[in-house]
Amino acid sequence: MAKVQKITVSEMFSEIDSLYEELTLHQPDQAAEVKYFENAFLKVNKDEEIAFLDVLLNEDESGHYKQICDALSTGFSLILDFAWSGTEVAQDLTSNMSLPYLHVDVSVAPFLVLLDSYLDSRNSTDVVVVFDKEEYIDQSLYYWLDSVRLRLVMADALNRSTASKIESIRPIPHSFAIVASAKNMNKLVSQALNEDLMSLSDRWNLVFTDFETGIFDKSLFQNQTPSLMYLKPELCLDLSIQSRCPSNFVLNEQFLYWLAWGLSRLAKMAAEESLEFPEKEFQCGKTTFSEDTKERLGDMLDSIIADNSNVLSLTGRSVKVSVRGNVEKMINGSFQTIAQYTNGKLTPEPGKQIDPIRAFYRIGITHAIPWSFKVQNPQTGEFYWTGYCADFAQKISEVMNFDYVFVEPATGTFGEKVNGTWDGIVGDLAVGETDIAITAVIMTADKEEVIDFVAPYYEQTGITIVMRKPVRKTSLFKFMTVLKLEVWLSIVGALIVTGFMIWFLDKYSPYSARNNRKAYPYPCRILDLQKDRFFEQLQAKYWNDSAKGDCPSTDDNEGITLESLGGVFIATLFGLALAMITLAGEVLYYRRKRKKIKPKKRKAKSKNLPLNTAGLKLSKLDGQSVDMFNVNKTVTIGTTFKPVNLKENLTKEMETVHISHISLYPKARNRIPRVE
Repeated sequence: MAKVQKITVSEMFSEIDSLYEELTLHQPDQAAEVKYFENAFLKVNKDEEIAFLDVLLNEDESGHYKQICDALSTGFSLILDFAWSGTEVAQDLTSNMSLPYLHVDVSVAPFLVLLDSYLDSRNSTDVVVVFDKEEYIDQSLYYWLDSVRLRLVMADALNRSTASKIESIRPIPHSFAIVASAKNMNKLVSQALNEDLMSLSDRWNLVFTDFETGIFDKSLFQNQTPSLMYLKPELCLDLSIQSRCPSNFVLNEQFLYWLAWGLSRLAKMAAEESLEFPEKEFQCGKTTFSEDTKERLGDMLDSIIADNSNVLSLTGRSVKVSVRGNVEKMINGSFQTIAQYTNGKLTPEPGKQIDPIRAFYRIGITHAIPWSFKVQNPQTGEFYWTGYCADFAQKISEVMNFDYVFVEPATGTFGEKVNGTWDGIVGDLAVGETDIAITAVIMTADKEEVIDFVAPYYEQTGITIVMRKPVRKTSLFKFMTVLKLEVWLSIVGALIVTGFMIWFLDKYSPYSARNNRKAYPYPCRILDLQKDRFFEQLQAKYWNDSAKGDCPSTDDNEGITLESLGGVFIATLFGLALAMITLAGEVLYYRRKRKKIKPKKRKAKSKNLPLNTAGLKLSKLDGQSVDMFNVNKTVTIGTTFKPVNLKENLTKEMETVHISHISLYPKARNRIPRVE
């Protein structure tokens, strides 16, 4: 980013004591600071005649050398550099020719110094910074240009679009900061809370650029715990030389006034010692300062800065405001001062400590019972992840001290390669949407090309998860458990449909007894249940041909009749009864079969014993279990242990047994089934 730099070249030590010549080089956005400095210098030196010449440097840095040399050809004693980060050409020129040089920092750096010091103490390496003024962007970029810190600077208003950009930053930054005045801070914080940006409130830092922190509404925070950073009110009192900080106080203006006063004092001290300066006709590359003069001016400047260390500070060849600030943190529902920044060092308050930023990871997860699945909280109604993987992640977070959130993939499940791009868990992990993935993902060669796997804790460690079979209470309807609920519902449905068809045919069929009364006399339509005569009538109808002729027969009728439908109903019930008898027979058969198989398996295990133990006689221990691999157990009951001779023989025999270490590994288990 090419920016026009500015330099103030002030000739404060002229051969003519009554005339000071100042050459000011600057860029348009620094004109206000340079103008205020010139006015302050004139105010401090009321009795002196001072002339100023402003020269605007070109954006092309290659021409800066010629511009500076031409401007300095009239003679000078000290170069004041007002550039945001200093002008490289001026720094090289003064270094090679032993010229007095001083960089004046009028940027937003004092507040960034306080922020950086606090973030360094919390082991934060990157931060997203939001400013309330666009002009702070260039100043902060120049400040961090030569830094190893990672910063993402934003100046847009906090709206839905900006909030979406901040939320989409991956990986999640260690810190967030808002640099603004107290009045603007209320608006920005309210917008951040409305957009739900402060979910990780411990990572948020609010830096105030004025001394009106009393108007900031701290009640905006309910459960959030951000950090507040501001300059001490004592600094305002020292700069303004008043008992109360003015409401219209401007930090840079007061700083430039003190700088003008200090340089005026430096000029008088140099004049009193009659220091030697180069001739008025200055030539770049030829005219040089005396090393003694340069060192003496440096000592004088150090002395002046030291006498006014409460307002001015000197770092290398750069002079700036002496930063003194406080850091507050939400503790037990109220903001308390936890540290103070003084003399370039952040010091915790007695009994307080600055905790490092707790790590936070986005963990990818998907449904794979019993490893990971969602369960609804009966009290809140919200769903949460549970299962072996979820519990495993929780335990790891406790041991390794980090926070996390489960992230379900937007598309896919475990991950499939579609048109060369992975989706699901693998895709999110590959593009950085998640930091870790913990679920039942199978290791394959193509997945290892985009993500790194750890050793599976399931297949290689022999872990087996068994779901306990639910224990149901004994019920009177336990006999119904032999069939599934769907089967019973089907049976009930069939009975209802059959009954409905019988009723329907009896009511609407022209062949029914209700609709054809002539064919069915009254005695044929009435069931006489008294004295078992109903069954006698049935017997007479179907087995007595003479009685059967009294009522018309429907055997010759076409279509579905009431008699034929009843036969279907009876056949259905008979089939169900036969099916249940068959099912009961199968259950009894397989139970007896299992009882016969178990003794055979026990006998088969004896074949796996070492060959040299096959000849041992165990007739005396028939019916008793022998622990073949733990014959040297310690005595747990009593004081002595008298082994049986047979066990002594077994011990001697087992000393010669050699077991391969490979056989001790758990057997390979089936691959994890895919759960969509």
